[in-house]
Amino acid sequence: MRCPVCGKRLTMGVLQRVEDLADRPAGARPEGVAGCRNLVPLPEIVAEVAGVGPTSKTVRGIVDAMIELLGPELPMLERLPLDAIDKAGFSAVAEAIGTVRRGEVVRIPGFDGEYGSIRLAADITSSEPLR
Repeated sequence: MRCPVCGKRLTMGVLQRVEDLADRPAGARPEGVAGCRNLVPLPEIVAEVAGVGPTSKTVRGIVDAMIELLGPELPMLERLPLDAIDKAGFSAVAEAIGTVRRGEVVRIPGFDGEYGSIRLAADITSSEPLR
């Protein structure tokens, strides 16, 4: 476990430790394990569409209006028909939610204590007013 160039002891990373401890092949799932869902919070989706930060007044206003018209965030992200979101006047957001549902997102991994991020794969910044 020495560096072939300088001869110093190598420092192993987390991935190496995980592989050392693994007792089954990569991707294997035990029987009965619950599935998972990958979601992006509604304010982050709206922020990307609007081209502003997720904590802006614009985003808060749009998210509040969407929740008032369409109901809770989780059903909106998972199963509310995209037509309903579009008909409520949020067509750009409906398109972005569809993109997330299809998994067409870009995952940017974190490193050295920095969080990763998720971005929509397509450039969906809206040129039309969101509401």
